[in-house]
Amino acid sequence: MKIKKRVLTLLCCIWILVVLYPNPALVPLNVYRVFNPPLDPVAVRDISKQLPNNAILVDEFISSELEYDYDWRVYSVPWYFPTPAEVWEKGKGDCKGRSILFASILEEKGIDYEIHFSPIHFWVDYEGKQIQAFEEKYEMGRPHPYEEILERWAECLWHPMPLGRKVLLFAGLACIISANKIIAIGFWLKKRKSIKL
Repeated sequence: MKIKKRVLTLLCCIWILVVLYPNPALVPLNVYRVFNPPLDPVAVRDISKQLPNNAILVDEFISSELEYDYDWRVYSVPWYFPTPAEVWEKGKGDCKGRSILFASILEEKGIDYEIHFSPIHFWVDYEGKQIQAFEEKYEMGRPHPYEEILERWAECLWHPMPLGRKVLLFAGLACIISANKIIAIGFWLKKRKSIKL
């Protein structure tokens, strides 16, 4: 007897989730924050007071002060939607972190803005925003080809993943699949032995 495919699939999915998110509570939190960004003007009030009431200069400040880095290296998970306080404390982040910090500062200053996202990028639009090459490619609302989405996801989610987590991921999946085969062989041997008796 083998483990049913549904159970095997469920075990594999649980293993993947546990390896990628040792704290699984982060998954629903991230989903919630995509649709309810954790803007916190109070958390950035001290930073905001030091900056001019000019969205372009605030944008330049964010770009110069925050190192761009992927969630794997900053939060030890593949995808995380941080609060502005977390971004400022870490001093680095990806487009989600930069966007949420930037939007919170603009909110504190009373400057109009809009937060947008696509399958591969988060950004903030504001009056007078100067479009750069990266922004033209990822922020202009054009649909992204499937291959490009997969390429960006690999760049952001797979390549920065720690080697130990990759090994753990594949080793666990191999054990689950092997255990299924071993159980099937065991039942086959038991059945064969009972037939001989």
